[in-house]
Amino acid sequence: MCGRECEWRAYELWESAEVMGLDSVTLAMAVETAFRMEVEPVPINTVGDLHRYVCEKVCNRPAQCLSLQAFQALRRVLVRAGMARAKVRLDTRVRLRQLDWFVVEWELGARVSRPSRGWRDREEWSLGDLVVALRTQLPGQDRLWTEERVWRRLVEIVSEVFDVPAEIVRPESDFVLDLGAC
Repeated sequence: MCGRECEWRAYELWESAEVMGLDSVTLAMAVETAFRMEVEPVPINTVGDLHRYVCEKVCNRPAQCLSLQAFQALRRVLVRAGMARAKVRLDTRVRLRQLDWFVVEWELGARVSRPSRGWRDREEWSLGDLVVALRTQLPGQDRLWTEERVWRRLVEIVSEVFDVPAEIVRPESDFVLDLGAC
């Protein structure tokens, strides 16, 4: 999808004539993944606008069970890699080389490392073992999304999507004028 289709999809997501193009689509998808929410058509021009919007949706909402979150992310990755969904169970054997770790991080909405203790020594892991290894790296399940946690995560996302230093991402940063959205 490119050209007019990207611009139209971005327009639908943001309803703003100023924020259009692949950058806004990528940003919307990253926000949806990170916060497990759907971005609806609303005018969003600045990072502060986006922060307020996300906080309205997720603040004071408990985070999803970490084990479930890790399992679902791994299942999506494996299904996309060609494994039948019905075969993805906790006892399913997985070779770490089968997993695209960038995609695993994208699905989890968090940076995680491969299981550290002896992962190179083990050719295969059960999916259940991988779930346990990953859930320990995710933000605590007893924590709620707070405005501060949402802000920190949005700064990471915006910085990565627009390839700008996190230090310049401020609430008043305009996606087009300050961050170069196209």
